[in-house]
Amino acid sequence: NADVHHTIHDLRWTPWGDLHFTQSIYINSFVESAFGSRILNGSGTWSFRPETEKLEIFSRGLVNPWGEAFDEWGQSFATDGAGSSGISHTFPESAHQTAVGANKVLSGLNKNTPKNTGADVIYSTALPSDWQGDIISSDFRANRTVRYKLKPKESSYESEEVQTILNSDHRSYRPVDTKVGPDGALYIVDWYNPIIDHGEVDFHHPLRDKTHGRIWRMTQNSKPTLPIKDFSSMSNAQLLEQLKAPEQQTRLQANRTLVRNKCEPETVKNWIAKLGRTSRNFEQHRLEGLWLMTALNDYDEGLLLSILRSKDYRPRAAAVRMLAHWNKQIEHKDLLNKLVTDKHPQVRLEALCALRDMGGVEAAEMAIKTLDYPRDQNLDFASWFTIKELKDDWLPSLEAGTSLFGGDVNKQMFALLSTDDTRIIPLINRLISDRNLKPKLQKEAWQKLAKIGDENAILKTLEYASLIKSRDILSALANAPRSNTAVPSDLSSIKTLLESDSVKIRRLALNLIGRWKALEFEDQVLSTAVNSEHEGEKLEAMKIDQKKFILSLT
Repeated sequence: NADVHHTIHDLRWTPWGDLHFTQSIYINSFVESAFGSRILNGSGTWSFRPETEKLEIFSRGLVNPWGEAFDEWGQSFATDGAGSSGISHTFPESAHQTAVGANKVLSGLNKNTPKNTGADVIYSTALPSDWQGDIISSDFRANRTVRYKLKPKESSYESEEVQTILNSDHRSYRPVDTKVGPDGALYIVDWYNPIIDHGEVDFHHPLRDKTHGRIWRMTQNSKPTLPIKDFSSMSNAQLLEQLKAPEQQTRLQANRTLVRNKCEPETVKNWIAKLGRTSRNFEQHRLEGLWLMTALNDYDEGLLLSILRSKDYRPRAAAVRMLAHWNKQIEHKDLLNKLVTDKHPQVRLEALCALRDMGGVEAAEMAIKTLDYPRDQNLDFASWFTIKELKDDWLPSLEAGTSLFGGDVNKQMFALLSTDDTRIIPLINRLISDRNLKPKLQKEAWQKLAKIGDENAILKTLEYASLIKSRDILSALANAPRSNTAVPSDLSSIKTLLESDSVKIRRLALNLIGRWKALEFEDQVLSTAVNSEHEGEKLEAMKIDQKKFILSLT
């Protein structure tokens, strides 16, 4: 664990039969597979299917992902051993802090929360009832193990730290993983070392303890622990009944044993058919059946469609993910078209992910409908990312003049702003002055032109920003990627900016002069460097390329 920044770790089965594992920040992986090259630069979570050897990236980012856990409906959560956002809700192709190449990232659920290691969602009748569905993780720097309360919120969750369940005054207590065991108790892996860093402290430092790592076992005094079950001795019929157990660990072990036994799918179908529809846990048990069928690589369309029509949004959302797993979106696009406008935002989120995998102009037309509904952080990201990933499907149609997205200028602009493809420049120019365009999108459009525009687009942007004195647009021009070397043919607008009453505007003007090496403003730059009463403005003038502007302060 001292070298966890350089490792692949935390292998965990999903209930539908994929094997997830995490990769930390300093790794770059290039994998050749039968399904094509897979590249993950930096941190993230992989998903591997052993039977087919199909390898995919599940999510990207987190500084040092150090734990993944699933709730009883298949939603996943991650901890970060080097970040400060506590618990993060992850979903297919979600991007988080440090995700390489991501223009947008999702924040965690616990802002300004210390680093966390390991994770498990508690489902155990041997542990306190008010812990059920909570996440246990550890703050290894503060020598404590912590409980977070998870509550659904829109398409995601809110997480609140509610209790330190174990802490020590001894600085060697370094909890690095937590898991519910087969007896229902909570097990905490303690690295037991006063040194937590492997970079600044010598590997041979005498305080490094290499012999006293340990595992703590936490139980509730008022409840007995559970008898440990021998799954290998159970019949398939007995194992199926274990899928109803309150303990997630029991359900998963039964699932994996049935997979190893190569249980006949018909046996599972018969078990599902006998489930009591009036049972309080019917939806959860039926979902466990669907996951098992998926783990057994057997597609049961009737079961999947039945769960997609569930009144409970949680199994609906889980079933949408399975629809994508089986690549059945096109066959059921009419149903998916309804799910992307589902009344519950978590279902809409999963539908967006499914549409991304479906591909095609029709998928983009369906995905854009989510803009008609309230969007939280996850939905905002998923809407943007899905449209961005589908750009090679819809962008040629817009270029050809096809009236996509119902002819809605705001939806068209949203789509254009999702990508940095330079083909969007003339299309943005066509829409940017439309009177029906929302001011927020118009501002973002000018900022996009500032970032990727050619000479004419940047000139138009400079003139507009100078006219309305927009610091945000001028800042976008000044901070555009250095790879964009376009320079406006007419820089006369900068003269007005240099005469602005706003120091911030004047500093941005100086920044643009330096970026574009505008020699015609040499006198103004020199005067500012010598005479300005504002230290920041003086410094900005003095920073301008000394090879082009020789500034004398005498």
